[in-house]
Amino acid sequence: MQRVSKVRPSQSHVFSIVATLGLMMVLPVVTIGVAPMIARADDGCPSSVSYLGISAELDGTTYGGYRVGGLSAIAMDRDQGVYYSLVDRAARSPARFFTFTMPVTRAGVGSVAIRGVTVLRDESGTAFTGDTFDGEGLTIHPDGTLIIASETEPAIRQFATDGRMLSTLPVPEKFKVMPVGHAEGNATFEGVSTGLGGRNVIAALEQPLQTDGWTNDGRGRIRLLSLHASSATSTWNTREFYYLAESGQSVVDLFVIGNQRILILERGYTAETGTKVRLFLTRLQPSRSVDHLESLASPSAVPLEKQLVLDLSACLGTLQSRAGATTTILENIEGITLGPRLDDGRWTIVLQTDDNFSSGEATQVMALGIDPVRPFDDSPSDAD
Repeated sequence: MQRVSKVRPSQSHVFSIVATLGLMMVLPVVTIGVAPMIARADDGCPSSVSYLGISAELDGTTYGGYRVGGLSAIAMDRDQGVYYSLVDRAARSPARFFTFTMPVTRAGVGSVAIRGVTVLRDESGTAFTGDTFDGEGLTIHPDGTLIIASETEPAIRQFATDGRMLSTLPVPEKFKVMPVGHAEGNATFEGVSTGLGGRNVIAALEQPLQTDGWTNDGRGRIRLLSLHASSATSTWNTREFYYLAESGQSVVDLFVIGNQRILILERGYTAETGTKVRLFLTRLQPSRSVDHLESLASPSAVPLEKQLVLDLSACLGTLQSRAGATTTILENIEGITLGPRLDDGRWTIVLQTDDNFSSGEATQVMALGIDPVRPFDDSPSDAD
């Protein structure tokens, strides 16, 4: 299905996100799934989370001449009632995203249907390819445009929904791949999300910068980059924050859920333990910005507070059992987005797997229900 861009061609797109500050179209302040003391059932898994269903209908399919696979990020467009799913590095074929629909209700997950595929193009109209683009992060700005993070450079770009590139957001040099910066190749921006009505764009590295490194027990010192739009100067101000991942795990995606509270998805794999997927809640705290620190190994570097929301690798079978559903194997989950609100007041979280274009892995989309209980307190964040 051909989609019509929500941005008029005659508009100036230089820092066009900054120009929308007066719009103040904000996602609902989502207070989901966690509290300072997370309630656990007798089985050890959170009582506030429920399993709604999983679909593998997209696995092994093609659309518009493209294989549906390598899906590394997902975002829901509430106005259109569709999901956008970003393809990561796709060899020499065009960079692209798929548009699909998937009903989610208390009864479960409905049939998934692809509605379109869109090629991403630079300002000259030339398609990005796997040589120039590795899409890993995707979010929808309140003005209807897409913010997409590429791991190649890395870069954060704004696109119209018809695939036209509109602008590029600033990325500090330290985040660039070596030797320009301090990032390892294929371990840069893995997720991106927006907050404060689009005034903030937050991106997360997958793994530490070379100058930040790992702790002695194998925990990655991850930098979060916060870009804050200044209406006074029509520029972006940057701040950095220290997020400490769990041992053996990397950050694979994130989602801002209100007042700079952020859900962060971590994943790791070993032959001994298999895949581990955990969902954490954190919040940007102004006193803990680390822009001035050359290394997060410094004793003065203090990581953000975090709370475990869900250990999906440990609890998926339990959640499915509670729902009377068939147990499924945990695949390579790489994307997270906020889904629709259910008629009983609960929110949904939608997770997506990346099959890495491999016949040995599957493309799946899963939905969970989460009770609306308030995380952390209501003290202002750095970007308020």
